[in-house]
Amino acid sequence: MNQHINRQFLSSLLITTSMVLGGCSLNPKAEDTPNPAGVQEQNSAAQTPIQSRPQTIPKAAQDVKPTIKQANQLMKKGRRMQAADVYYRAAFSYPSPQRERIILQAAEITASLGDKRKTQEYLQRATVRSLNPESQIRYRYINSLIALHDKQPDQAMNFLPRRTDNLSKALRDKVELVRQRAIKMGGKYTGAAPTPIEVIAQKPARTTPTAPQKAQQNQTAHYNIPPNLREQTQRPPQHQQTAQPLPPVTPVQSALPRSTNKIAVLLPSTGALGKVGDEIYQGIESAKSQYGANTLSKRYSVNKSNAMEKYQQAVADGADIVVGPLDKGSLATLMSQPQALRVPILSLNYVTGGNVPPTLYQFGLSPEDEARQIAEFSVNRQQNHGVIIAPDSNWGKRLAGAFAQAYQQRGGTVLNSHFYSKSPVTYLKSVRSLLAGATGAKMVFLAASPTQARLLRPLLKDQAGLLPVYATSHIYSGREDESNDIDLDGIIYTEIPWILKNKSSESLTELKYPRLFALGMDSVMIAKNLSQLTQNQRLAGQTGQISMNQQHRIQRQLEFATFINGKTANLGN
Repeated sequence: MNQHINRQFLSSLLITTSMVLGGCSLNPKAEDTPNPAGVQEQNSAAQTPIQSRPQTIPKAAQDVKPTIKQANQLMKKGRRMQAADVYYRAAFSYPSPQRERIILQAAEITASLGDKRKTQEYLQRATVRSLNPESQIRYRYINSLIALHDKQPDQAMNFLPRRTDNLSKALRDKVELVRQRAIKMGGKYTGAAPTPIEVIAQKPARTTPTAPQKAQQNQTAHYNIPPNLREQTQRPPQHQQTAQPLPPVTPVQSALPRSTNKIAVLLPSTGALGKVGDEIYQGIESAKSQYGANTLSKRYSVNKSNAMEKYQQAVADGADIVVGPLDKGSLATLMSQPQALRVPILSLNYVTGGNVPPTLYQFGLSPEDEARQIAEFSVNRQQNHGVIIAPDSNWGKRLAGAFAQAYQQRGGTVLNSHFYSKSPVTYLKSVRSLLAGATGAKMVFLAASPTQARLLRPLLKDQAGLLPVYATSHIYSGREDESNDIDLDGIIYTEIPWILKNKSSESLTELKYPRLFALGMDSVMIAKNLSQLTQNQRLAGQTGQISMNQQHRIQRQLEFATFINGKTANLGN
């Protein structure tokens, strides 16, 4: 009986999929006709430029040169399995990320028809690094269809995101349809709620059912420190790129500390990051006092070569939890021996792949998160046509890409993007070039340092009048400087609560990196409240509203502020 109902549901879902194929469409203007050219136009501003080599086309895909148009015609005739095959083979005529988008369209059709083998075959050809956040949700949605076909409603529920408000309408409708069917089959969530934008690619366990399952993450994040030090905490350069299948997401098991009284801190104390480590540790010491005399901390000076040695020394000294390391090199050293990480770690950076043990929790100040929050905020204010101006650097392109991607996912349109050079004499030309393609723009997203923002903001005001300008916290040093910051008047930007609460305090003037001081304070709060965070609770932190996703990644919701007569003014969140 259930099998009959399940087939009936999948059949009806396939009809719905055909009706709402716009959610899987490659052309934003044509709901039922995928068009790779539409993808190129849509993603040119939305994606951070990524060099991608075309995949080797399977032999079966080399015999015929199928087209998207042929696949569309087959769909209209109701020959869906054949259409899926044509979509799949046509995909290899396009580079990433268009290729992966078309492959997912083929997989969605076969999943709706209940063909698990063919669906998995298609999904294995998708390149992980080329899937944008909405495509990652689509990947999970496809797996939820297969789970329903296998009569696994709990698994189907866990594949689906709990929040769908930031998805395209067509995909949101399909996700909700599958969710309702899973609920009717008795499905329920068995893990912490994931956030769609933070979907992590994980590799399925290959052990026997009785062996412990170890989750893996493939996540990139960038740590927010001053530009001259930033490169030292970026992920190491990748070697050869290889296509990896994007398997289902499963929750990372939580390994909680039995006590949090003894906190070991792994931070650099020498070199370029030594001063950064000092201010983070000052924040830790400041916050520690709020928890009484029983909470103790000890600092260990670490680098890439001695990170494991220092971790083991901290464990031998009786540490309940380890905070740090800060730099990606030291973190990679620890992750190279995940089985040795018995005491929980709250890292101050993010892993970029490999084994992620249940003892690892990840925290940092991600500029991309701020860009995404600005995208959501501006679209909610009906400012859904925007332009982007950012420095011509890896950092600038990452911020521009993160903003554009989130902005478009929420229904916004990026009218133009411009990357300006280091030379201020070119700024006026850059602003004019940006605004030349900005007819109908409702907002500007600006990525800049304080000095750059003070020069660009007056130019934008002169050339574009009252057009709203949004920026991340990087435009403000965190210390009051009215005579210079008056040039920032009117900019709306993201800011951590601690800066806004202490803007007139002497403590800000004494710190070189005030936001990293706040990071240190929040690291203690998070370490002391890991149990609550794993239960999906939120905390009011110094760096924002704190929560944790399914992969143990700490997420922050910042506040918005502006400048009035050179002084910051809180706008809330």
